[in-house]
Amino acid sequence: MDTYFCLMGPIDMVNRLVLDHQGIWYFQRFAYGVKDTGPLFLVCICLDRYVAVVHPVLFTGIRDNKIRIGVSVVTWALILAYSLTKSILGVMSVNEVFSGLILFAFAVMIYCNLSIIWVLRRSVAGKEVMHPVKKKAFKMVLVILGIIFVNYLPPVALVPFFSYYTFVQFRCQVTISVFAIMDLSCSMEPLLYMTKMDRPACVPGWCCAGESSVKKPYEVKV
Repeated sequence: MDTYFCLMGPIDMVNRLVLDHQGIWYFQRFAYGVKDTGPLFLVCICLDRYVAVVHPVLFTGIRDNKIRIGVSVVTWALILAYSLTKSILGVMSVNEVFSGLILFAFAVMIYCNLSIIWVLRRSVAGKEVMHPVKKKAFKMVLVILGIIFVNYLPPVALVPFFSYYTFVQFRCQVTISVFAIMDLSCSMEPLLYMTKMDRPACVPGWCCAGESSVKKPYEVKV
């Protein structure tokens, strides 16, 4: 979804500045519809991690991927329905739907991440040092929580009150600022994923010394 939206960026600029082709506008609105509903998949991820951390016993009983496939199919159906409606009927046709969707997604993601942080902190109560795996997960959830606040708090705070703005204020000030902030997520989330990837031992351009990039075998003494 992020790749599709990023690829539509140059096309969007060319069409706005040069072509102004009506057919391309449909694809542009469809791309923005896909981006609007992207938080639905983030909700699925947050719920999956929430159940795994907060309700581990329940999580072990629902490891069947058929459930995840079913949820993904339903989510894709909602995304395509919303995007097609925005593409065909116009931007204003889905304002109320988007307001409800972003409020729901924001509330669920905040609740899930705060619950995960609470459980991880409580698991080390009275202990001096947190387990490295839990510490890494704790930091990652904090980063995700920060991204959620930065990207989705502005639409939650402004978009639901669109009826209080004039048409010019809503279209020329509110929506531009809100969606500009939301669009950052299409680059922030892939960059966050790249920071979690394991780097290869030696890549051209990376500074890697011979001894530091190769693990020495441990000497085992009996």
